[in-house]
Amino acid sequence: MAKQKNILDLYFLDARARLIDIAAFMDRVDRAGGGDDFRYDAFCA
Repeated sequence: MAKQKNILDLYFLDARARLIDIAAFMDRVDRAGGGDDFRYDAFCA
């Protein structure tokens, strides 16, 4: 259990920041109406 907590302590903020970046990217694409692009489709698959 201590090892799991250490991993969370080390990587949680970095993983959270990356997820927020991805969510922001997806939101920008959706707002711009670019969701029909093949790259975005592959990203969401």
